[in-house]
Amino acid sequence: MFSKEPPLQLKDNNCLSLISKTLQQAQGIKQYENISSFAESIFDNAETMRLFKFVKDRILSIGTDITEQPCQTYIPYYRKNQFSVVTKHRNGILLGMNLPEGYANDAIETSKNLGSERINAQVYIQSKEDWNSTIETALKTAYKNN
Repeated sequence: MFSKEPPLQLKDNNCLSLISKTLQQAQGIKQYENISSFAESIFDNAETMRLFKFVKDRILSIGTDITEQPCQTYIPYYRKNQFSVVTKHRNGILLGMNLPEGYANDAIETSKNLGSERINAQVYIQSKEDWNSTIETALKTAYKNN
């Protein structure tokens, strides 16, 4: 019937930590301990941080079902799937998007390896003045595509 052996006890902290992180991940809990510091480390000066916040506000204004899940080198945005990423590039921001195949636009460049293989287009933004209806339309298309 029942075993008289004592229950399994995990004493190894690394093992416990791994199990805890795996359970948290399965429950949708963020995997990193201090994700709030990721944006500050990526956008490491006042100008790029202001520009990041501007772009972030534009992304989040598209829909109420968007989630932000910061990583150490870029900030991805998800709807059902990842549709956009933001990272620092030189003295500005690289905005990556997952656009439908065949999406054509002179302002949007083809992208490879910008955070994930899903991201297939990018645009470099150096100032708020660079934001325009072309970028806005592409971003909304990426959102709807995912």
